Amino acid sequence: MLDRTKRPGLSSGTMQRLRFRFGRGEELKYISHLDLMRLWSRALRRAGLPVAYSEGFSPHPKISLAAPLPIGVTSEAELMDITLWKPVSPHFAMKSLVPRLPRGIDLVAGRSSTASCTKSVSGHWVILHRSWCHEAVPRQKRV
Repeated sequence: MLDRTKRPGLSSGTMQRLRFRFGRGEELKYISHLDLMRLWSRALRRAGLPVAYSEGFSPHPKISLAAPLPIGVTSEAELMDITLWKPVSPHFAMKSLVPRLPRGIDLVAGRSSTASCTKSVSGHWVILHRSWCHEAVPRQKRV
């Protein structure tokens, strides 16, 4: 178990940002955005990843989702950024997270980027959303 009291501050130079792409299936299409944030916070804590926390009176994990989806909508390409206070390989992070995720969340891909990267996941959501709206190909049914 990680001791959050001994973690380095956010000004540390060893910060790392991981960007994950995940899908949300039929089982979780009625989950709200806040519940999804709570889901990821718990999964990251259970996986034992060194997630960076905000500073202040009530620290929160540094997790950023692209944009909230409407209730009742499934997805195949949601984006999420996680800031870690210690570098971890994306492969190790995915391997640690997958067994701790509920049915209905599919972790598709992960990559590393620098914590000083200013491009947020919300900019990518617009591109994904536009391509999804103009796509006329019917989606295959999941098994």
